[in-house]
Amino acid sequence: NIDVSVSNPVATPPGGTPLPQYQGEPSIDLNPLDPDNLVAASNNRAGNVVTAYLSTDGGLTWDDRPLTNFVNGTNYAESEHPSVAFDRGNRAYVGYVARNPGVDSAIVVARSDDGGNTYTQFTEVATSNAPGPGPNPAGSLDDFPSIVADDLTAIHDGTPNRFLNRVYASWTRSNFFGPG
Repeated sequence: NIDVSVSNPVATPPGGTPLPQYQGEPSIDLNPLDPDNLVAASNNRAGNVVTAYLSTDGGLTWDDRPLTNFVNGTNYAESEHPSVAFDRGNRAYVGYVARNPGVDSAIVVARSDDGGNTYTQFTEVATSNAPGPGPNPAGSLDDFPSIVADDLTAIHDGTPNRFLNRVYASWTRSNFFGPG
């Protein structure tokens, strides 16, 4: 048997009113140091931002943490496609796409040093220019990131893992070529 815990699927912000907008493409991870500490993230059309959700009671209750679309000097119009990971340093990470449709996009990794309570570091790991208009557009689009943190303290023979707490990111890059 699989032990599955389910809580209220409707996010309720501090004001107490459930969010009526679409919240999709969820991702979730468990803090390897604290099984009551979970972080989830989803698209949130109430502001076109990825929102992280924090639980410190094993998923019974959740608090929302909207992530910024202002990264490295660029104010992106929207963000989506989150991926969540924890490392063994009590750090939570949320990878996502931030974009200005038809202009540019970035793969962003947000970092929380306190188990998902606050996010203070936002890093662009890749940027791309969107395809231009017309029948033969040129450019690229970065999309659908996935992140994982190496949380193994030792490899199979007991040797300490030299990559402990390293974060890995992957994503899809679609290239569009102009005439030629």
